[in-house]
Amino acid sequence: AASALRSLSLQQESKRSPIDCPGAVTQLANVLESCAVLTHLDVSGHCLQSEGVEQLSLSLGMCTALQSLVLTSNEIGPRGATSLAAALRPCASLTDLHLNGNAIGEQGARELSSSLGGWKSLRSLHVGWNDLGPEGAANLTQNLAQCSHLAHLDLSWNGLGPDDARPLVSALSCCTNLTRLDLGGNFVGPTGAAALAWLLGKSPSLTLRLSSTIGPKGATNLNRDSGVRGATRRQCR
Repeated sequence: AASALRSLSLQQESKRSPIDCPGAVTQLANVLESCAVLTHLDVSGHCLQSEGVEQLSLSLGMCTALQSLVLTSNEIGPRGATSLAAALRPCASLTDLHLNGNAIGEQGARELSSSLGGWKSLRSLHVGWNDLGPEGAANLTQNLAQCSHLAHLDLSWNGLGPDDARPLVSALSCCTNLTRLDLGGNFVGPTGAAALAWLLGKSPSLTLRLSSTIGPKGATNLNRDSGVRGATRRQCR
């Protein structure tokens, strides 16, 4: 029975799957309404767009036991992110949220940030490839201090520049359990690397992924200012 369902994975693995059929999103939403004990839901890769995720959001609010939600590559946009953030506010047990590749933009980031205070158990947040830009990243991270258990943050490919690293470091300084920060695909540069070096020095177990755009000077800044020797705690791609 759906009422006893704890895990549901509908990850797109082929060019066409059942959820792409007419009415499938409506049927899924109807099922979710009775899934009070559901802890894991994966609906990645289905191009739900804003309309589809808005429909699902009406039912996701019923899944108050939800711990892991994967909606990667669904093009939900700012509107979808807004409805999703509102629907997930009652989900106090949420630990993992995967939203890479959804173009949520600055507005979507702001709405997600407003819900972070209710997700005290959040351990991983994946928002890469989302057109956040500097303002969106700042909006999203301003409330991360409330997520004291956060261990993994993915902000890759979001148009961040050298001047955005310092406010990011300031926002993450209270996330003492952070072990992985993914900033690949952002042009952090040597200046940004110098700011991130402080975070590396403060967090001995942190793994930092950066693009090679930090250059030799940026690598030197990381090594010198963080006290790191070698490349064991950073990945440059």
